Formats: sequence, C-alpha cells, structure tokens
Amino acid sequence: MIVNKVCKYTISLVCVWLLTCTLSYASEWLIYNVQGYTLTAQNQLKTFSALHISDDKVKAIYQTSNQWLQLPSTITKVNGQGYVILPGLTDAHGHVLGLGYKQQNIDLTASRSKHAALQKIKQFAIDHPKQQWLIGRGWNQMHWQPQTYPQAHDLDLVISDRPIWLRRVDGHAAWANSKAMKIAGINANTPDPEGGQILRNEKGKPTGIFIDRAMDLVRTHIPETQANEKQQLLKKTLLQLAKLGITSVHDAGVSGETLALYQQLAQQHQLPIRVYAMLSASADDYQQWLPKGPIFSTDNMFTWRSIKLMFDGALGSRGAALYNDYADAPGQQGLLQYSLDQAIKKVQSAFQQGLQINTHAIGDRGNGTALKLYQRLAKTNIKQLKHKQPGRHRIEHAQIVDPNDMDLFNKLHLIASVQPTHATSDRDMAEQRLGPKRLDGAYAWQRLKQHGIVLTGGSDFPVEPANPFYGLHAAITRQERALKPRASWLPSQRLSREEALALFTQNAAYAAFQEKILGTLEPGKYADFIIIDRDLFSIPDNSIWQTQVMATFVAGKRVWPKQDPFQLKASTSKQSN
Repeated sequence: MIVNKVCKYTISLVCVWLLTCTLSYASEWLIYNVQGYTLTAQNQLKTFSALHISDDKVKAIYQTSNQWLQLPSTITKVNGQGYVILPGLTDAHGHVLGLGYKQQNIDLTASRSKHAALQKIKQFAIDHPKQQWLIGRGWNQMHWQPQTYPQAHDLDLVISDRPIWLRRVDGHAAWANSKAMKIAGINANTPDPEGGQILRNEKGKPTGIFIDRAMDLVRTHIPETQANEKQQLLKKTLLQLAKLGITSVHDAGVSGETLALYQQLAQQHQLPIRVYAMLSASADDYQQWLPKGPIFSTDNMFTWRSIKLMFDGALGSRGAALYNDYADAPGQQGLLQYSLDQAIKKVQSAFQQGLQINTHAIGDRGNGTALKLYQRLAKTNIKQLKHKQPGRHRIEHAQIVDPNDMDLFNKLHLIASVQPTHATSDRDMAEQRLGPKRLDGAYAWQRLKQHGIVLTGGSDFPVEPANPFYGLHAAITRQERALKPRASWLPSQRLSREEALALFTQNAAYAAFQEKILGTLEPGKYADFIIIDRDLFSIPDNSIWQTQVMATFVAGKRVWPKQDPFQLKASTSKQSN
C-alpha cells in the first residue's frame, strides 16, 4: 500500500515536470484542463478550467474550453491533466533567517523530554568540534515532565568548555550554560533589563533562563554570521518556502543589514519569491534606515514599507502581558517591553514618514497597550484614518484580545495578523496559562471578523512549521494534525475554506498594500500560482494538511521544481499545442 502511494506520487511529479518544463521560457502560454480556484473581491470562490498568462501577468481565466480554443496557435498550450491550481500563498508572518539558522543549528523541536534535548545537544557538539558557540532552538518545557524550566547546570553536564545558547520554541526565552553566562558577565548582581527577566534560584543566582529583552545580555556576545553567508542562507530558505507553495513572505522583523541583503538580491534578480520586509524597531541600525523608506523593487519582488515593534512576549514563557495574573502562576502578569510613551517615541518618526507600524502583541494587556499606541498616533494625523485606504497598521499575533477592545481595534482600521497553527499547538498551554473563563478573546478569529477586522494569515516560522497547508488546516478545523485528532478547540472560531484561503492570499496582499497586483488570479495581476495534488474544496478536513505542492510559479515563471531532469522542453511544447 505504501509502495503504491509512493509510486503514484512519483508519477504525479513526473507528469507535473512534463507539463511545466517549458513554461518558464514562453512569453505567452495557457494551461488548460485544470481545476482552478481563486477568490473574488467579496471572498467568493471562483472556478476556472484554463489560465492564460502573458509575460509575468494573468491575461485571462477561462471557465469553459470554448473561451480559449480560438486563441492563436502561436500561443503555447499545456494540458494541465486535471491538476488543481490556486493563487500563490503568502505567509504574512515568518522569520526567514530564523528558519535558515534553525535548519543548520541544533533543532530541539521534536525533543519530548529534557533528557532527549540534552542528548541531541551532546551529539551536535560531538559532530561539530570546531564550532565556537553551540546555538539552537525549539525546546519547549511544556512538552516535558515535569513542565519546569531547564537550568544552566543541565547543559554544563553535557558540555562546559564551549558556550551554549538555545532559544525556546517561541523565541521569547533562551537557555544558556555557565560558560555562555560567564562570557556575557552574568552573575547574581546583574539586574533585570526593562522588558526582560533573568530567572533566578532561591539564592538569587541566575538559573540560565533569560526571558525576552534579557536575552540581549547574552545574545550580543555571539559572533555575527558573515553577510555573504546570510545572503546565501536567505536564498536557500526562500527557495524552500517556494517548494511549500509560498510565493510571498512577510519577513517580520529584520535588521537594516538584512534589508540591504534583500535589496541586493532583488537588484540581481535572485529572489525566488516575493519579500515584504518589516524593519525591527530594536535593530541597532533602525534610526539610520528610517529616512530611506519606503523601498520597492521595480518588479515588486522586494518591498520595505513597514516596521515591527515588540510589545510583549509569549504565553509559553509567561512573557505575554496580561491584565490579570496567569492562572498557573499567581502574581505574574507578563512583561511589556516598552511603556506606552517609550513605544510612541520609538515609532513616531516611522509613522510620520508613512511607514506601516506593525506591533507584536500576544496578551490582552499587550494588545490593549498596542491599541492605545495607535490611538495616540491617530490623534497626530487624523486624516490618515479617514482616508479611503488608511495606514493598514497591523497587530502581529493578536492572540488574546479583550472582547471589550475589539470595537476599538476596528475603529482604528487595524489588521489582525494571525497564525492559525498557534491555536492548535497552544491549546493545552493556553488553557493552563489563562484558565477556561478567559478564553473568549483567545485566538478568536470569527469574533474579530464579526467586529469588521481584516485578518491575514501566517505561520510564525520557525516557531511553527512553514507549510501553509498546516495553517489552512488549523484555520478550518482548529484540530491538530494527527490520525485521530481531538475535537475542535473553541470550534465557533473556525473559518470556512474560503475565509481560510483569503487569509493566505488576498487578505495578505491587502495587508501589504499589494491587493491590486497580488492575491487573486485576475487579469492584470502577477501570475503567482501553485499546482497542488488535491482539490482543497472537496477533500475531507483531515486531508488538507497533507496537500503536496507539485509546482510553484512566480510572475509566470516556474521557481520550483528548479531542474528539468527529463530534457523535454521542445517535445512538450509540440505535444501540448
């Protein structure tokens, strides 16, 4: 049975290679005999059986063969063999370099115990004897028994002569060994920085766990990766995203150096997919870059017109700022990384320059404080909010929103940038952190929509897997990816398949001011689309996440699969006419 499935998938790949191997070379071509889906401006589903492409844009979509049979014979026509076509998918919140680093460093995502994590760290150290710092990510104490934070001495037992630095799965806490703390000068007298916390034992000695802005105390001592290595890592990671069906990514919080690397790649036409970058407000070169924005490449492959401000932390590390105590940690309400006045000072120049202001906010107090920030900014430029197309400022995550704050969220024309897989992976932890009585505004997608708030979707990779079909599945089902999934979590907040597709297509385009050129397969828009192996609108719910991408096209050109192993460019063109 397994062999048959493998053979069937291999044959499918061969067929797609056959039908796509010529398409990157034709200036005008048509793919017919497809099951095509796109959305209308009202998020209604529209089907088509043929897609007509001229240069890098969609020229037309056809619902019946009678509409395209009379096209000139000079136009390359390719039989789509019944495959499904969707608009290219956008991940509206990911971390490209973070994903690249995770894949080349210690990945602890699958570690289901502290012992398993330590064994993986030990093996990595053995395999990389010359690596100065041992860097990794992905541990989650909520998957361990007991569910307690690890400590520096745990790592010291594994290796003590090299510094170790391991970020938690959410990126809002890190675990260091004694060597790393010694290099950074961390001791019992080191004060907690504003917006951060050093966890300490009963004697006041640092345990090796650093929360949010306290991570900077150690992180600044880690040697920087060379710029040319970063650029190669960006290209490699973007191509991996293309393989998953992602044709555009919103890189949520980058340095000025990374912006420059993206610019160079765009100028050299080496970006495989589109990048919409947010400059991190905590970057060392933040202020120097503000006068340079916004920046657009002529082919719309790269855009920078937004900044990102971190307001609070994450639920898993109890850094998310809450109005009331954590249900499982009385006396703790999380951390705000900026006071309201500090935040306004930080983003005022970017706002006045017309840049989009995107704030990371997870807890209800974090979101409430972000709303106050936008209120204060709106008073300085009220015309912007009355404009037909307002600033489209975004709250990234919007995980726990007080229901009483949702009307203001709408009145300020804010976009909720959500990550559906967070709901399915966080469900048990979120209930522990909040308690059942405080879940009304938790991952509340339908409730936000009912308040007129536009939602866009991403994954927050590398916190979650980058596969967008995992996100679509989570949005539609609110269930984990398992053979026997538990019942939907807070099922009233599920999205329809059309609503879920909109998160990753036209809503994402709107959130990046790109709805006139991206997001749907309409005449005049870029021909960014994917070919997949199943019908997203007829398959069972539990099959959605298993969708395989057969080919990815950006601006009418195939970016994946990259190679043509069959050398059939000419013969395919002749057979397809």
